[in-house]
Amino acid sequence: MKKKTLLKIFIPVGILAIIVSICLVYLLTYYKAVNVDKYFVNDDNVTVVDEKNYYFFDHKDATSAFIFYPGAKVDERAYAPVIREIANEGIDCFIMKMPCHMAIFNVNAADEIYKNYSYESYYVGGHSMGGAMAAKYALDTSNSLKGLIFFAAYSAYDLKGKESLEILSIYGSNDGVINRDKIEKGKDLVIPTNYKEMVIEGGNHAQFGSYGFQSGDKEATITADKQLSIVKEAVVNFIKK
Repeated sequence: MKKKTLLKIFIPVGILAIIVSICLVYLLTYYKAVNVDKYFVNDDNVTVVDEKNYYFFDHKDATSAFIFYPGAKVDERAYAPVIREIANEGIDCFIMKMPCHMAIFNVNAADEIYKNYSYESYYVGGHSMGGAMAAKYALDTSNSLKGLIFFAAYSAYDLKGKESLEILSIYGSNDGVINRDKIEKGKDLVIPTNYKEMVIEGGNHAQFGSYGFQSGDKEATITADKQLSIVKEAVVNFIKK
């Protein structure tokens, strides 16, 4: 085989290998959860079950379910603090485990919860990209869905046809990651009377979870515990109103 022919074969293969390697490094490098072990301990009200595709925070008296999609490249365990606090208030919660920590790779993850559990009402939501993919799920699913909850997220999909879908959007005033213009554009894709927005003064992007500071974010001027408490109260009121 001539040298030029070999070069034509090996150069593209080498470039492809480099691209694949870069993609793998990107996907496998993620924000790890910190100081969350205590939120996985069972008590008299909530039992935590580690399933293959999700963590189940099972409250003994729950009739509603909140199915949560983690943010991109964030360890799903990082959301245990806020999800456990919501579960403590009588709502069954599920943190979905996503391939490569990217909800975009399993938009229909919530289907597994519908298949295996039965509730009076279902809510789906997520943080950042997880919230965007929850919106995609809400658009496409034929399952009965009561509400959609955004943590520092917005819809890129037209949800006006989902007339019974109630939406809660929560984000921090110091969020340096979320695109504010897209939040505003997202409001045009939902029914205004079904949409409720809460801006947490001093809150940022990363304090929706427990995984440390996120690149591009701004410093929060409230504590993580304070932000968690505000988010928990807003979600519980939204579901139990």
